Amino acid sequence: MHRATLMAMLLAMAGCTQIPEVDQVSTPAKDLTYPKIAPLTDIDAAVGEPNLDAEFADAFSREVDALDNRAKRLQQQEIQ
Repeated sequence: MHRATLMAMLLAMAGCTQIPEVDQVSTPAKDLTYPKIAPLTDIDAAVGEPNLDAEFADAFSREVDALDNRAKRLQQQEIQ
């Protein structure tokens, strides 16, 4: 009961928060421009092809296998 009362008080206090009107936003914030939106194809072209060597790919595969094995062991454990 005590936790419920505390939660109700916190929610009531959060409801009293004053949200600033658009006119109250600072001048530098008003002067900011929206970011340019680009198609995903342009972003992919700018990034280029992945540059992964065989050693990194092997290490990554070993790590994925180790995590899979750990997940299987955890799933087989009996919860007490």
